[in-house]
Amino acid sequence: MTTLTTTGVRAFFDREARHGRRLLPDPTTASGLGSYVKYCCATTLMADPHVHRVIDLGCSVGSIEALFRQQYPDRTRDALVEGVDISGEAIRRAADLNLANCYFQTYDGVTLPHPSSRFDLAIAVEVIEHVEDQARFVAEIKRVLRPGGRLFLTTPNPQCWALRAEQLIERVARGILRRPMPEKDAFIDIDTLSRLLRTAGFHPVGLGSQPMWPRLYVSCLGWGLLPPLPPWGLAQYQRLSVAALSRVALHGRLGRRLGWSTSALWEKP
Repeated sequence: MTTLTTTGVRAFFDREARHGRRLLPDPTTASGLGSYVKYCCATTLMADPHVHRVIDLGCSVGSIEALFRQQYPDRTRDALVEGVDISGEAIRRAADLNLANCYFQTYDGVTLPHPSSRFDLAIAVEVIEHVEDQARFVAEIKRVLRPGGRLFLTTPNPQCWALRAEQLIERVARGILRRPMPEKDAFIDIDTLSRLLRTAGFHPVGLGSQPMWPRLYVSCLGWGLLPPLPPWGLAQYQRLSVAALSRVALHGRLGRRLGWSTSALWEKP
């Protein structure tokens, strides 16, 4: 059973930031490509001309902000982005980027240090699974969004067969090595996430929450186990798999088994 705490999660991501977390994921690798796609989904929403104030929750080292500047340099002059994270080490690295109209600060993981109804868009890419009080997290996001403001959130899908397989492999390997699993993940399934957002008062945009980024492989340390492929081959295999499934709607049981992440777009009424 997961006993996630804010203190433990902060310590994990402080270590990750100190030991050289990449600013941008490497899209030439299978896992990096998936992260890059999610970041691109976020920057596309940020580039909307009606979006003027953005909050990036769990901003880490400023990855989404750096990508936004690369992809939409003209919009960075008009859109104010405020990043928050519980990791002081990550915020230090983000602030060192000196990105125009981007401001970064630490927070306690509970109460956002912003006034109500301030933002047009909230971004939370792969964050809610690291949050101790997920209901409070969602309520705080709703508070700081203006009426009509939107939340874009992604999180690993615990119903995905590949995620379950890789978790099992990691547990077995750590058990053999007598190294405990890091207590940083409290995964939330699609239905529970949707109920949480509805309870907080959000309305779905389109389908609201749905599986995304199909995974047809199992990997360890970047190498494919099923199918057995080197990192470069696994990345190419993933591209071909996504292309082959591009016309298949990831809904229902199939989507929940194949979709690596849940993608959620909801609106504050």
